[in-house]
Amino acid sequence: MNLLDSVPNEWPSGVYVAQFCAEEKPRERATDRAGEDALFIVRRGNDRPGARILCQVNVATWLAYHIWHNRSLYHGRSDDGQYWEELRNSKASIHRPGLGLCYPNGNILRPYPPKSGQTFAFIDWLEREAISVDFCSGLDISNGHANLSDYSALVTIGHDEYWTGKQLDAVRAFRDSGGATIFLGGNLACLSGPRDF
Repeated sequence: MNLLDSVPNEWPSGVYVAQFCAEEKPRERATDRAGEDALFIVRRGNDRPGARILCQVNVATWLAYHIWHNRSLYHGRSDDGQYWEELRNSKASIHRPGLGLCYPNGNILRPYPPKSGQTFAFIDWLEREAISVDFCSGLDISNGHANLSDYSALVTIGHDEYWTGKQLDAVRAFRDSGGATIFLGGNLACLSGPRDF
């Protein structure tokens, strides 16, 4: 078992999947069972040159839609299998297994693709086209951990709906100062309002 106290500064920025399995060799793909894999994002390290393009991963939207203990920010599921808006959560936590990778309840009534599927497809395309991109979450932009002034362009993909006010202000300031903003998706950039991330 390899333990990692912190991400080494020389690791390239990217979206990674940590696998928790008993086998010596990893499966090389995420499982659909919650808690066996963990998705994490590595930002560009200090004092290391990076790409000129930053990709914002839409973690806040994954939080809103992620069903845990039969609840998401949209609905809850009753014991008899019915969905009720009245049972939804009012707050989402990042400390839940399977975020972005799977839906942890085995009794979901309809199939859902993993939220990270669009992100992984985009990463595959970037690699085929040899386009260098750094990654961060929208929450990294919100709390100032990702410095947009280090980049010439910001791209977001897929359904990137939930943003904080600070995140939106930072992206607008970046755009207004000459940075390019590229949105490859729809239903995006809605403020999270009273819901807390």
